[in-house]
Amino acid sequence: MGLTYVDEEALLCGALPTLLTPAPRVGTATPADPQGTYVWAANGFVKVSRIGGTGRYGIDSPRVFAECFATTYDASKDLAARVRVAFERDLPGYRSPDGVVLACVTTSGPTWAPYDDTKVARFVATYTLTTHGH
Repeated sequence: MGLTYVDEEALLCGALPTLLTPAPRVGTATPADPQGTYVWAANGFVKVSRIGGTGRYGIDSPRVFAECFATTYDASKDLAARVRVAFERDLPGYRSPDGVVLACVTTSGPTWAPYDDTKVARFVATYTLTTHGH
């Protein structure tokens, strides 16, 4: 059998909604909103993407960029704080169909990041996971 690595974006898209209350939507791209309703941001939306990292022999250390969107500054800030807790406290030990999260470190804590569309508020952070594939 070949060497496997965890798909950290898929893992996070599955894990974060189960670890956060109320559960935000989580994805790898902001949802299309042709009507301009901002429903996608009303309950919070977390966009996750791998932005680098290292790996060897099935143990991976992906850096993950997490963008937390909401319709107000305070709601976005609160979501970013809850996401940080989930990364640091709840993700270590989390098992997905293709692997396990061994550890997680905040490499850049939640920071206000103005978004082009001023009807949406955004906080961003980066995390480094340590994962092992099955």
